[in-house]
Amino acid sequence: MIRTVQLNQIMSAPFMNDIPSSGASLQYCSTFTRRKPQAITLPQSEIDLLRHCSTDHDISYMIMETHNPSDDKTLLLSLLQQIQTANRPVLWALRFPDYTNQSLCLEDILRTLVLHALEINNNALALTPFPITLPSLRAASSQSDWLSILNRALTGLEEVYIVIDPDLLCFAAEDNKCSTVDLLLALKNGVSGTRLKIIISSFGINKGYFSQHSTVGSWKVIRTNNIQRQRLAKMKRQHLARVRRVRKS
Repeated sequence: MIRTVQLNQIMSAPFMNDIPSSGASLQYCSTFTRRKPQAITLPQSEIDLLRHCSTDHDISYMIMETHNPSDDKTLLLSLLQQIQTANRPVLWALRFPDYTNQSLCLEDILRTLVLHALEINNNALALTPFPITLPSLRAASSQSDWLSILNRALTGLEEVYIVIDPDLLCFAAEDNKCSTVDLLLALKNGVSGTRLKIIISSFGINKGYFSQHSTVGSWKVIRTNNIQRQRLAKMKRQHLARVRRVRKS
């Protein structure tokens, strides 16, 4: 009861009430998904890869790659809901009404994750000797501050999934997709007590920069049927081009 009161005080605090509750942002994004006439499907090979990612402790990032940004967000939401159905702890930072009218920054992504972490793990409010309190939240002013609080907010949880909307992420980073990568890498490195499985979209990051700065073997790309067909067609064209060059020589 006391922790519920504490959580309500935090959520209603003036410096935190600009962040929607987890349920509010999920409901908002779900309205767009319901309007799509066709579901986004994964080939069996990618479903198997997803299962592998969920059990391999070395893999921290699952990068969704689809034909267009709309499909990407639909796939992310579908995965989030499947994780919920499987009763696994999951946090998210999703779009919410009029988010583009706010002055968001990357620290706000972390603030959102902290708030959602406290919603599913309010035991963290009773931590000793460093409990999470309104004054400590009010005093946080940097990414490292919020990462430290998030680390404590996840205390007691062995593994947590995190889903981050690419539109919200890019807006908070002022469309600097290298900065979005820096935040995602800091997120994994800043949370030491809980194993993270971070699900993101290829449209929200600079893939080359991510590949260059991330740990080898820490991520996998999951592709939809359309993307798989495109890759196979490209490989076939490249093969035919090599055959033609060999014949000409």
